[in-house]
This record gives sequence, C-alpha cells and structure tokens, in this order.
Amino acid sequence: MESPGKENRTIDKEKSLTKKIVLSFQTFLKHNFIIMKNAKIKLSGLVLSAAFFAFSVISCSQPDNKTSENSDATAPAVAATAATNVATGPQTITGEILDMSCYMDHDALGESHKKCAQGCLDKGLPAGILGENGQVYLLVEDHDASDAYKTALQHAAEKITVSGTVVNKNGVQSLIVKEVNTQG
Repeated sequence: MESPGKENRTIDKEKSLTKKIVLSFQTFLKHNFIIMKNAKIKLSGLVLSAAFFAFSVISCSQPDNKTSENSDATAPAVAATAATNVATGPQTITGEILDMSCYMDHDALGESHKKCAQGCLDKGLPAGILGENGQVYLLVEDHDASDAYKTALQHAAEKITVSGTVVNKNGVQSLIVKEVNTQG
C-alpha cells in the first residue's frame, strides 16, 4: 500500500494538470471567439466580392457577346496554322481591337461586345488586335509613342490600322504600337 504522502502528491499533480488543461481550453475558446468575430467581417466582404465577380462574369457572358457574325468554324485552324508563320519586325496590321480578357476567356468580340470591351480596356485590362489575317497580337505601348497606344485603346471592337513592331517572345505574339489610323 502507498504512503499517504505519496498519494497526496499524485492527487496534487493531477489537480495541477487538470487546472492547466482547463486554463488552456479557456484561452483557446477566448482566442477563437475573437477569430470568429473577425471572420464574420471577412466573410461578409468575401460574399460581397463573390457577388460582384458573378455579376461581371454574367454581364460579359451574354449569348450575344460570344462571337462576331463574321466568325466561322475554320477560324481557329487558320489562326493556328498562321501563328507559326508570323513575320517579326515593322508591320502594319488592320483589324478589330480586342479586350483580351473577354476574348481569351469566352471568345467575345464584335459590335455586340463593344460596350463590355471598352469597359474592360478602360479598367486597364490587356488589349489586342485581331488582324485580317486571323492573327491576334497583344498590343504593347511604345514608351516613345504612348499616345498612339492610348488612341488604340479608345476603339474597342472597332476596325482600325495599327503600325509598329511585331515581336514574338516565348510564345507571346505582340505588336508594339507606334502609329494608329482610326479610319481602318
């Protein structure tokens, strides 16, 4: 049989351990309550952001925004073939100014997408031009001719002529804009 002193020390250790566990649990609950309180604020912000995103996707994804009247099923094949044969250097490209975000995401182009495209370009989203040859070029500002680039951005979904330098770099085909003729 154990001595009473040893038994009391064991009970004291158990009480001390129980007290530490209870204090740790109380601290845990207090800390998580603060986190949950902040999470409600963050959750409402997240819900609001998700609603805004859904609205912008819906507004740019309407059926009449999908493609222009001039597109046909052979366009992707023609573009894929032509992409390997694009010359670099100074060129003049005539075609439609694209909002690259909507064009790449859901093939949006043409007059029916003009309002959305202009809004996207005004927000600073990337611009491109769909040339008459079926090629798409990412438009890039020439640091020495920024006004020409800014002019091109004001003509979303319109046919214009852009002169500059075509550059192919790491799979990206771009046109550094030097001059713009809006009489396309």
